[in-house]
Amino acid sequence: MESPTFARITTDAPIVLRGGDRFVIRLPAPLRTIGGGVVLDPYAHRRPLPIPRPALLEPLSVEPAARLRFLLDVESVRGISIRDIPVRVGCAPADADKLIEVANACVGAHNLFSTEAVEQVMATVQRIVAEYEIKSPLSPGVPNRTLREGLRVDEELADIAIRDMEQAGAIEAYGPLIRRKGWVPSPSLSDIEVSNSLAHDICAGDREPPSVGELVARYGSSVPALLHYLERQGRVVQVETDRYYDRDAVDGLLAKLRAELVPGRVYVPAQLRDVLGFSRKYLIPFLEFCDRIGVTERREEGRTLRQTSGILLDSFQAHL
Repeated sequence: MESPTFARITTDAPIVLRGGDRFVIRLPAPLRTIGGGVVLDPYAHRRPLPIPRPALLEPLSVEPAARLRFLLDVESVRGISIRDIPVRVGCAPADADKLIEVANACVGAHNLFSTEAVEQVMATVQRIVAEYEIKSPLSPGVPNRTLREGLRVDEELADIAIRDMEQAGAIEAYGPLIRRKGWVPSPSLSDIEVSNSLAHDICAGDREPPSVGELVARYGSSVPALLHYLERQGRVVQVETDRYYDRDAVDGLLAKLRAELVPGRVYVPAQLRDVLGFSRKYLIPFLEFCDRIGVTERREEGRTLRQTSGILLDSFQAHL
């Protein structure tokens, strides 16, 4: 008698099965029995079969809890749909919650994962965060989207791993960013020197500061990261995609608008240019910035000062 083993069987047509069902395979002609066994997973995927361990095979044939643990190990980071558990392991729907508890599995909104799968993802989170700190020392953290793309796992599993790491104090959320708890950017002496030069040039430009492209040409490829660093310090404000202004200059311009514009009156761009002292090249982007932060509101014929404006210059946009 041959030793029992794992096997994957493909049928020509769908059949009704659930975990734990016993089966017999026969040849139609000549009629003879080939073998038989117990269904371990009616939803088995096309992937390499695990190496059978003799001590494991008998419990799998009779215990739904053993089959659930087995499937969690086999599926790994793919997880198991909670609603499929009764069919996949062969239990009554009312018993599924008890099996999940016994399996010591991690429960998402729709799927179930083994603790080993969660630990595997947590290790990947730790690696991605550490690598990002090295590659981007000026950044206050990894964008959540970047982290999740790097994990390449189900969103529910990513949620569980990140949540557990936050609760354990290994990482923390910082706006739309994830970082090692307590992490702060660590600029080098060279970074500090260049950032001070950038801040000086932008301040000297007043209403017409140099573009990011011009600053890159002067100081090199580190400029975008350093500008984001200066913005987080509150020294500069990103008014348009390719241009930053000195924070004090922006505050002064906004104060001028609020002092000289009459609430409810609509002003055309030429009138606003006279108020702000801008050339048209700089005026329109600055007015669009004022619209975004709630200082002005665009109308068909021009712009009007908002009666109550929630001015919020601090933004996580630079982190993304």
